[in-house]
Amino acid sequence: MPDTIPNASSIFLPWVRQGAAGGLTWFQSTAPDASAALVGLYRRFEEAPRYTPALQVPGLDPARRYRAKLLHRPVVPHSMSTTDLIDRLVAGTLTLTGAQLRDIGLPLPPLPPEEALVVGLRAEQ
Repeated sequence: MPDTIPNASSIFLPWVRQGAAGGLTWFQSTAPDASAALVGLYRRFEEAPRYTPALQVPGLDPARRYRAKLLHRPVVPHSMSTTDLIDRLVAGTLTLTGAQLRDIGLPLPPLPPEEALVVGLRAEQ
């Protein structure tokens, strides 16, 4: 997956969904053919949970595998631990099926207050 997504405005049409809960704001936009998606999350307040639960990503092909890559990485204090899933997300080597993304969700790294992250999902060939 390239580090940037060319012509994002032409690939990712209107938001599929967006919302806010518990001090977190998120959006998801999916390509019309379900070949790719962008997911963004912003932690607004200190009171919002630092350890974000997995974010469910509906609208993708349940049978296809998607490679996830962190396109915008939040600044995380050195004292915060990481997991293998988060390390693979940062490296762009995490792959999940559309069914896993829909039912279990996309694992997300911890977010300090007033930080955001953007994850690109692209179907594997």
